[in-house]
Amino acid sequence: MKLSTYISTEEKQSIFSTYQYIDSVGKFDQWYQSHCRLPYYFRGIKEACYKNYTSAQRVCITHDLDCLPSTLVHLQVQKLRKEHGQLFEKYCKAIGLDCSDFFLMSYAQHYKNGISPLLDVTTDLDTALFFMCNGAQFSTNGVDTNSIENYASIYFVNKEIPTFDDVLKNLVSKVEFPQNISKEDFIKCAEYHTLRVFGTSLFNLFAALSKYSYFLVDNKQYLCAFNKDEFNYQKTLTIGNFNMTAQNGCFIYYDNDKEPFEEKVVECVDIHKKLIPYITQDILIPKNKTEEYLFPDIDKIVNDSYEKMLADNKIL
Repeated sequence: MKLSTYISTEEKQSIFSTYQYIDSVGKFDQWYQSHCRLPYYFRGIKEACYKNYTSAQRVCITHDLDCLPSTLVHLQVQKLRKEHGQLFEKYCKAIGLDCSDFFLMSYAQHYKNGISPLLDVTTDLDTALFFMCNGAQFSTNGVDTNSIENYASIYFVNKEIPTFDDVLKNLVSKVEFPQNISKEDFIKCAEYHTLRVFGTSLFNLFAALSKYSYFLVDNKQYLCAFNKDEFNYQKTLTIGNFNMTAQNGCFIYYDNDKEPFEEKVVECVDIHKKLIPYITQDILIPKNKTEEYLFPDIDKIVNDSYEKMLADNKIL
């Protein structure tokens, strides 16, 4: 089965409460100046016809799978732990991270065939524009220059979206002590992996919390622990992904079988692909919003520093 797509800009205009399309440098400059500092989460997509599906949704839909996206993700996380769990645990321990299901999902998200219920967003409009421009191609071969095929998209998500904090607080408020375990003994085992409580994966429980069918996770990893006296959750934050740091990135956890994320988007702007050279040269490159910066190659960074050190100090 094919993924559902938009057939025209007119269709998108009927779906999004705030929608506009931009087809000139003047219109773009005016829009950019009014939006570049707004407190939204941004998502850039190189084809305006694409809808906002998670990778798990895409795999289930395009392969006509009977299982739910959350089940597919759970199976992959289990396989990662079974086949490579020792290595991941060792790596996380070395850098001070908890090897949670959430870490494995976010890690796999950035590699080939890594599936997850996560959508990439950023707090930086320029970064979203880079992703919108990257790989987009303007076509005139038998295509109306004003058709949706010659537009790319920026989506805006309101920052009032529930956060992982909200979800954890909600879960902790529902905690009931097992009858055969004392509170003191329970507290002794009070550090839990981010998505594991009572030996199960939390993302299997999220579907039951309809209020939190989607929520935001920032570029830090949350570890859930409990205060001995008040039994309130506390959090420890650790950076989990170098690319996300460079990209001012966040994840939106979206738990839905087949529907794209569109209903949670507050604004959509379609930008004509003929403007991509202007956006790239006049907006992105001067601000160093390049592939080299947003996808740091540590080998290259270290080697370049070494070569420049030799040259600057006339060594060798």
